[in-house]
Order: sequence, then C-alpha cells, then structure tokens
Amino acid sequence: MKRILLASVAALAVASLGFPVGAHAALYDFSYVDIATAGLDVSASGTFTTDDSTGNNGWFDITAITGTRNGYAITGLLPTNPGYAANDNLFSPTVYFDFPGVSFIAADGNDYNLSSDGGIGFLDNNSATDPGGYPQTEVALTVSEVPEPASLALLGSSLFGLGLIRRRRRA
Repeated sequence: MKRILLASVAALAVASLGFPVGAHAALYDFSYVDIATAGLDVSASGTFTTDDSTGNNGWFDITAITGTRNGYAITGLLPTNPGYAANDNLFSPTVYFDFPGVSFIAADGNDYNLSSDGGIGFLDNNSATDPGGYPQTEVALTVSEVPEPASLALLGSSLFGLGLIRRRRRA
C-alpha cells in the first residue's frame, strides 16, 4: 500500500511538470558588452521582470529591472513613451527586444535604451543626451530565464520520491 501511495505521489509530481501554471512574473538575467571598435567600453548586467502574459502578440511587458551599467546601479525602468525617443518596454524570449526597446535609468543620472537594430544586433544608447538614438553602441546580448523555485522544488521532490522507491525495491 505504501509503495502504491509513494509511486502515485511521484507520478503526480512528475506529470505536473508538463502542465502550465497560472500567470506569474518571469525573471530573466541579461548581460551585454559592446562589440564596436570605437572603444566605448559599454557593459551591463542584471535581471528584469516580465508580467508573463502574452497580451502583445507573444511579447511580454517588462515591469522591473535591476543591475548595473558601466559600474553604476540601474535604478529603475522608465515608463513607456510612444513619442520621440520611443520605448515600449517589451520583451520576447525568442528575439529579445524590438526596435523601440526597453529604457532604464542608472545611478549616473542618465537614461539608456536597449533595442534591436531590426536585424540580429542590439544597440545601447544614451537616450537622455541624444534622444534621436545616436550615437548607438552595438552590443552582444545574452539573456537567460531564471528558473522558477517552485518548479525546481517539485522536480527535486519527484526525484527524491523516485529514489526512495528504487531503494525500497532493492531492499
């Protein structure tokens, strides 16, 4: 009886990994460095939070950002701005950013915009001193989703349960 109960719990835990959970905030780590030859030495890294609801044709709203840019703390996300020097603060797990991009402010008092150039490159520019978007620095961007703790705990407990079943079978 205990074996059946333990096997059922383990099977349920493993099976539940395949079912989506309700909307929740998704975290993504990012980092980038300039790849331009102008010697601008631009680098940034941090985490941004999305609302994880695809109401914008597969794009997620970025709701918060933390990290550093060139050693200065990123202090906040700028609100969306559809006008001049526009940003929409949208993110896609497949293409990352669109042309308007995401804008944030750093502790150096400047605001910055990270966007796609419409091709495969990504651009960083100081949108406060040059709202037209120039000079832009081409950057190499990496983004990875931060694993959800609940999913990892569920997977760990499933593996633990399966290990117990296997151990009991040997005994």
